Amino acid sequence: MKKIALIASVFALFSPGCPWAQDLHKDINVEQAITPTKRDASRISILPTVTLPPIQAASLNYSNKVVTTRVPNSFTTLDPVAWGDKLYTSPYRGYFNLGVGMPVLIGDISAGYRILDSDKTRLSIWGQYNGDLYKREHTTWHDHTASLGIDLHQAVGRKAFLDGGLDYTYGFHDMPGDDGRFSQSTSRVNLTANLSAEHSGLSYLAGIRLQHFGFYNPHFPGEEPSIDDPYNGYEPVRQNLVGVTFGGKLETGSSSHIGMNIDADFLATGKHYVAGVPFLEENAVHMPSQTSGLITLNPYYELHNSSATLRIGADVDFSIKSGKTIHFSPNVTLAWHGSQVFGAELKFHGGSHLNTLSSLYDITPYMNGSIAYRQSHIPYAIDGKIAFGPFFGGSVEIFGGYAKANNWLMPIVSGIYPAGAVWEGVDVEGYHYGIRLGYDSGKAIAASASYEGAPGKWDRAYYEWRDRARHVINAELKIRPIEKLLLTIGYEFRAGRSCYIYLDEPEQIGGLETYPCEKVSLGVVGDLRVGAGYALTDRFTVFARGENLLARKSIYIGGRPMQSTNAMIGASLKF
Repeated sequence: MKKIALIASVFALFSPGCPWAQDLHKDINVEQAITPTKRDASRISILPTVTLPPIQAASLNYSNKVVTTRVPNSFTTLDPVAWGDKLYTSPYRGYFNLGVGMPVLIGDISAGYRILDSDKTRLSIWGQYNGDLYKREHTTWHDHTASLGIDLHQAVGRKAFLDGGLDYTYGFHDMPGDDGRFSQSTSRVNLTANLSAEHSGLSYLAGIRLQHFGFYNPHFPGEEPSIDDPYNGYEPVRQNLVGVTFGGKLETGSSSHIGMNIDADFLATGKHYVAGVPFLEENAVHMPSQTSGLITLNPYYELHNSSATLRIGADVDFSIKSGKTIHFSPNVTLAWHGSQVFGAELKFHGGSHLNTLSSLYDITPYMNGSIAYRQSHIPYAIDGKIAFGPFFGGSVEIFGGYAKANNWLMPIVSGIYPAGAVWEGVDVEGYHYGIRLGYDSGKAIAASASYEGAPGKWDRAYYEWRDRARHVINAELKIRPIEKLLLTIGYEFRAGRSCYIYLDEPEQIGGLETYPCEKVSLGVVGDLRVGAGYALTDRFTVFARGENLLARKSIYIGGRPMQSTNAMIGASLKF
């Protein structure tokens, strides 16, 4: 009930001549009737959700020391998909690739499947085969590599992860021998497990690695093995490695942290030979089994912000039964990236290398399988680069550096039975320099070209180039004329490639007897390659490619001629 006073505001009624103007009012009672109604029920369109904090993986870097190595292949024509790495993130759980080539026979197969795929567990299996048969210089050469592996990525709690893997690789290669083509097989087993975690600003990592690598089944042309001498005087060498890694870093502020990495590797080498100048058969000395080791401490401090990164540290290496006991090398990085179109980096680094047979095999499989080697050490290496771009899709990078390496293994031509590359420890130092250009339109065209140069002398060379190349050019152009078609053309040029050979007769220089050495050319690599791929569907792609279209003749490290012009067709399926 509400009382409302109504007042008539007509001007004439309020005039002084109106006798009832002062008494015009009346009380009115208004009653409001409310009638309840029932509406039909409707489903809520927004469902309740629970938002969980994102899982952050520990950012501790893995060790860069000798752990497991990628499966090697001297001439890969099908792009590797697994090669020991975990399957890439994909909406598909499996893949299968097949390629077949000519002029004699090239066959590449790779496949993988993610058995378990959840937020916490990813269990993957993979396999790959690469085979090359080709004729060069009236001889048929053979390369076979087959691998099987399994990988696990497991989340443990909210900020801890367990990564592990097991893989086996079989290899077969032949090479020129004293009396014809010599062949041998290899076996490699890798087993790794790493636990990484983060808690209250502390990140840590613990890992273990086991590895076996060895040469097997040597075949000597024209010779029959006996019971007393199954390898005809040849002693295939085998190695087993056990390694552990411990590391941690602690945040000391919003933009800084301190850390320590510890790596320990112990290498057991079976019966083997060691060789010396001038690397003839009589210079090879038979050695019993032995064990060596390498322990590395890497303390560091890192400061970073949106514009720059500064890392100050050192590598302290303790060698066990392999030359000098203690080695020191810097581990310092200064990078500036405050501009979107300009960046610069300067790095001082170094360290020791175990020189496992597997690491040398990855450089060239055409090596003498009876000789083992001591450790190498890099006292210092300086590398710098400046980058400009992208400007309208283009970029420029200028880089270079200088390094010194002691007892660094470089290939030589030897007379040690039966054949294959032999490595000699050389104190080598030298510079390298280069420029890299790039362009990416974002959709239709991508191009890159680079040039890098270095000296190619006996003790003046770029240590990372074991073929002592002096000039290296790489160029690639990718064109996508339509969305599903990709055309590629590339070119690799390596000039000044060489190794050395000792002469048989010594010379007297300053009262000392020395063996002179001569440079032997390995030929110029001029690999022109083209390729095309067409995606019939999101899952199925066909491709074709050709390599060494200029038919340039050159030699692998180890004395085997490279394959001439070859081609391959194939398909890739994701499922």
